[in-house]
Amino acid sequence: MDKKGIWILIIGLTCLSFSVRLTNFYNHKKTHRVTIDENAFYSIALQLKENPLIYNTNKYISRSKNRDKLLPYLFDPLFKHPPLFSYLLTTSLVLFKEATFSVVLIPLLFGCLLIPLTFLLGSLLGGDKVGLLSAFLIAIDPVSIICSQKVWLDTTLAFFALLAVYFYARAFLTARPKLFLWGGFAIGLAVLTKYPGILMCAAVIFYVSLFDREWHENSCFRLSLAIPWVMLVPWIIWNLNVYGLGFFKNIFTKHGIHLTIPVFSVIFLSCAALGVCVFFPEKGKGCIRHIRSKFQLTPQTLKRIRIGLLLVLVYLLFQPVMSSLSFSHFPETSWNRYTFSREGGVFFYLKRLPGFSLFYILSYLAFFLSSLIKKTPRILFVELTGLLSFLFFSLYGNYQSRYVLMVLPLLMILAAFAMFRVFERIQDIKDTQARAVSFVLFVLFLCVSLAKVMTVNFHVSFPNDMCYF
Repeated sequence: MDKKGIWILIIGLTCLSFSVRLTNFYNHKKTHRVTIDENAFYSIALQLKENPLIYNTNKYISRSKNRDKLLPYLFDPLFKHPPLFSYLLTTSLVLFKEATFSVVLIPLLFGCLLIPLTFLLGSLLGGDKVGLLSAFLIAIDPVSIICSQKVWLDTTLAFFALLAVYFYARAFLTARPKLFLWGGFAIGLAVLTKYPGILMCAAVIFYVSLFDREWHENSCFRLSLAIPWVMLVPWIIWNLNVYGLGFFKNIFTKHGIHLTIPVFSVIFLSCAALGVCVFFPEKGKGCIRHIRSKFQLTPQTLKRIRIGLLLVLVYLLFQPVMSSLSFSHFPETSWNRYTFSREGGVFFYLKRLPGFSLFYILSYLAFFLSSLIKKTPRILFVELTGLLSFLFFSLYGNYQSRYVLMVLPLLMILAAFAMFRVFERIQDIKDTQARAVSFVLFVLFLCVSLAKVMTVNFHVSFPNDMCYF
C-alpha cells in the first residue's frame, strides 16, 4: 500500500475514534455522574474566561453541596497542576460558545491525535507495517478511550510526551540536531500540562549518557534540555509569589509521593540501572559497563537473570491473564476512590494492564527479546523511555490506570514489534508440523486478544460510567 492509502486509513481510523468517543462522552447524561476532576477543570476554565489570573477551584467549591468531602488540595489558592490544559479548555469554551462538546474537545482531540502520532513513531522505527499496527492497537486501547471521554488532562500530557519522543527519536536517527529543539519544546508543553512530563527529559539524558554520548557536546541537544525549564519559569514564579519556597516541597506532597525525595530517587535510579544492565546487555557505556564488571554480570549471568525475571513475570501475570481470557470477566471500575487502595504496590500497572488488553503481554515480551534490539537498534530509545516511565509510575504510588497513559503508546509500539518478531521466529522453525501448530496458536491468541479488548470496550469503556479504573 502506498503512503497515500496508508494515510487515508490512519485519518479514517482517527475520525472514527473521534466520533465513537464523542458519542460515549454523552453517556454521562444517562448516569448523571461526572468525576471531581471534570467538575474542577470545567469550573477553573469558566473562571479563567472571566479572569485569566484566577487559577483555582473557588467556583467549584462555592457550588459544592458536600464541601466537607472535598479533597484538601481543592481549597488551595492556586491549583496544583500547571495551567496549560486549563487554558486550552478555556480556549475551547470561548471558541465554541460553551457548546456541550466544547468541554471535552481538548482531551478528546489529543486522545485521538495519539493515533497518527503513534503511527509516525512506529513507522519511523520499524516501517509502515509496525506503524499501522501500533496505531490500531492504541486506537482500540480501553485506557486511552476512557481518558479521551473524560475532561482529564492525561491525553494532553500523553500527546506532548509522545511528540517529544518522536522528535528526539527522529533527531537520533537522522542526525538532524535542530529536531532536538522541537523535542525540548514538546517536553516543555508536557510539563506545563502535568509535572510527570519531565520524565521525557530524564529519559533522553539517560539514553544519551549510556548509549549515545557524542550528543552531549551538541549545542542543540544541550539547549533542548534547558527549554522545558525555561518554559516552566513563569509557573514557578507564580507559585513562589503564592506559596514562597514551600512550593518545592509541596510539589511532592500534593501529588501523593509516598517516599521522601532522596529515598525515591535512590530506588528509582537503582532499579533503572539494573533494568538497563539486564535488558540491554549488548549495549551501554561507561558506568553501565562498570556496574557489570563490578558485580560480575557476564552475558551468561545476565541471560540467567532475564530468564528468572521472565519466570517472575509469568508468575505475576498468570492469574490476571487467566481472568482476562474469560469473556465474562472485566476490569473492575468504580466511583469510590478507595476501591483500589488494597491493590497498591509496584506491580499494580504490570498486572492490571493485561486486564484491559492482552496485547500488553506482547509489550512485556518485547523487553525479553534481546534479538529485537540487535535487529532493530532504533527501538532502544523507545524501550528505555518506556522502561523508565513505567518504573517511575510503579514506584510513584497513588495508583490509577489513567496516570500511566503517557507510557501506553510506547508499549503498543513495542507490542507491534514483538508481534512481527514472534512471526519471524515461527517462520524460522524447521519442523513443518511444529511451525504450523505454533502459527495457529499465535494467531488464535491474537484473535482472542482482539475479541476480548473489543468486549472490554463495549462493556467498560463505551458506557463511560466510572472514575477509578
